[in-house]
Amino acid sequence: MRIASGRISSGREALLDHRRTLRRRVALILALCAAGALAFLADLTTGPSGLGVRDTLAALFHAQEVSRTAEVIVWQVRLPMSAMALLVGAALALAGAEMQTILGNPLAEPFTLGVSYCAALGAAVAIVLGVALPLVPPAWTVSASAFVFALASLGAIHALARTGRPWSCSASRSASPPGRCCRSCNS
Repeated sequence: MRIASGRISSGREALLDHRRTLRRRVALILALCAAGALAFLADLTTGPSGLGVRDTLAALFHAQEVSRTAEVIVWQVRLPMSAMALLVGAALALAGAEMQTILGNPLAEPFTLGVSYCAALGAAVAIVLGVALPLVPPAWTVSASAFVFALASLGAIHALARTGRPWSCSASRSASPPGRCCRSCNS
C-alpha cells in the first residue's frame, strides 16, 4: 500500500497514474515540437519578397522547378536565418532551464545574477572606449567583450559562492543589530 494525495492507493493505481502522467508529458512535448515546426515553416514562408507558400516549399524540395531567384531567397536568405533562430531559441531555453535548475528558482533568469548587466557593460566598454581583445576579429569585438565580461561575472559569483561566507548578511547589517541578521552571522 502507498499513500498518494491523502488516500491509500495500491501499487497498480500508482503505476497507472505514472503512465497517465508520462502520456501527458509525451503529448505535450509532441505538441510543442509540432508548434515549433509550424513556426519554422511560417518563418520560411513569410517575407518581403512575395514568395508564397507553394513557391517556398517548391524551392525547398524541388529546386529545379522554381526560378533561380526563389531558390536563392529560400536557400541563402530565409533558411539560414530560420535555422539560426530555431537554434538560438533552443540554446536560450536550455540556458534558462539550466539556470533555474542550478539556482533552484523557477523564476531565475540572467538578470537574477547580474550576468546580463555585466555583458552590457562589456559591450559598452568595447563600443565607447574602443577596447579590442587580442586574436578577435574587429567585427566580433563587441560580442566577444560582452561574452568575456559575462563569463567574468559568473566566475566572480562562483568564487564568492565557494567561500561559504554569508554574503547576504552584509546587506542587512545596517538594518539589524550585530549578530541578528541571520543565524550564521556572528558579527
